[in-house]
Amino acid sequence: MGKYIFKVRSNTFIWSNQNTILAYNSDNYKLYECARTEEIDKCFNELDNIDNLYVVKLIDKPRDNSSLAIWIDNLIKIDAAELFYIDTEEQYIPSIKPIVRVQDNINRIRNNSDVSELLASIKELTIHLSGVKHLSDGLKYHQQIIYPQQADVTIKFEVVKEFISNNNIPSDIKLNIVLGKDFEEKNKIISFLTNNFSQVNLFVRYEDLGAISDIYNYTQAQCNVTILYSLEHRKDISDELIKAVCECNSNVNLIVKSEEDLINAINISSLIHNAVITPVFCDNLDFFKKYVFTTKTELIKRKLSKRNIFMNQSLNSFFFGKLEIDINGIIWDKIGLNQLGKVTENISVAMLSIMNNPDTMWFLTREKTICSGCNYKWICPPISNYEAYIGIYNSCEEDNI
Repeated sequence: MGKYIFKVRSNTFIWSNQNTILAYNSDNYKLYECARTEEIDKCFNELDNIDNLYVVKLIDKPRDNSSLAIWIDNLIKIDAAELFYIDTEEQYIPSIKPIVRVQDNINRIRNNSDVSELLASIKELTIHLSGVKHLSDGLKYHQQIIYPQQADVTIKFEVVKEFISNNNIPSDIKLNIVLGKDFEEKNKIISFLTNNFSQVNLFVRYEDLGAISDIYNYTQAQCNVTILYSLEHRKDISDELIKAVCECNSNVNLIVKSEEDLINAINISSLIHNAVITPVFCDNLDFFKKYVFTTKTELIKRKLSKRNIFMNQSLNSFFFGKLEIDINGIIWDKIGLNQLGKVTENISVAMLSIMNNPDTMWFLTREKTICSGCNYKWICPPISNYEAYIGIYNSCEEDNI
């Protein structure tokens, strides 16, 4: 006796929560969402069983206009599935449900004294060389973006040298150095770092430039320079700074926290091709909801491959591979979040802290937050620095999804 075969394609993900079911085709980036019904649930449960090879065998074709028929038709329309009739079992090739397989290497890593494999995961290191004694604004900006800390402290050259030399930090990682106040060993440290790393990015506030000529000096020292320029108190930018930034091919981070700041930043960015508009949170939730947080419309437009979704299910790609060293020599995944170790210790201490703590930012996925019940959690961008700082993880306004 023949039967109907409903087969979902192997690059299609199907997720459900209490109210709805969502199918996402990672080949063409199309999706379909509908309300759950008893007959759709029965079909979904069979698909969810890995032993069924992403196939449901139906004795009869679903009734026209039934919820199951409408669901199947819409999955076919987005090329996520197919429905066909067979006479014998040999007449079709089954599918494979997309499931991420992440090998658990924690025990092996704990017993392995060689940290070379762990070091290979590091892709970006940020070192704060000096702080700023008084910050009229930006007191906690460093917990959101790359920005100096408020502290009359500088890191010692020997501390930086020993940390880099003793831990064999890969020379091809992205190295960020954050400069606050000027200090005696500044040039010595910068010279050492540029000689040991192929990509060194120096971040300095506009207020902390001794003179515009410092931009030329840092560039000549083989640093990619980024000027941190807050628009809260400065509504425009000088011709002298524009000239220096353009001639040195430097960057300007235009820091905004209001709609007025944003308008001014857009005007300035038309004059500097390397200008980046960077928002900061400072009791301006309405501004963030309007201009920063993700919306459902933006989520639906995202184009994620199967690999992208697997990555979202396994780790936080925004934070993964990043370490930050504050001016006191403490190593963090992000300052203010999870303390991992100290520069006076072997870097393996920090790496093991990450592997042994699944809640560090490297592995903080939306499944571990309030977003766990949302069908869009694996399509959504990874948890950002802003969400972690503000403490609002469903920044997409989940009630609208």
